[in-house]
Amino acid sequence: MDIDAAKRHGKLPPTCFRCGKPGHVVHDCPQPMDIRTMGRDEADVLMGYLSAQMDEINRMLSDSPGDDLPLPAEEDFYSHSKK
Repeated sequence: MDIDAAKRHGKLPPTCFRCGKPGHVVHDCPQPMDIRTMGRDEADVLMGYLSAQMDEINRMLSDSPGDDLPLPAEEDFYSHSKK
């Protein structure tokens, strides 16, 4: 078959796994990422990656000077609704 022969010789352009269109790969896909269309494994990988980024940001913030600045007071729903 011609398609199989073309695949073997590398003549077909790469196909994107996100949108399924040929000519680009996931990293270059113009379609925005939609977590609702991800499978469970893909979502777990994404959440692990985002969690690692947040850990790194928190580590960088804790190492920065100015840690002695007071944090703004938190308001809860009950005290805010009594006004």
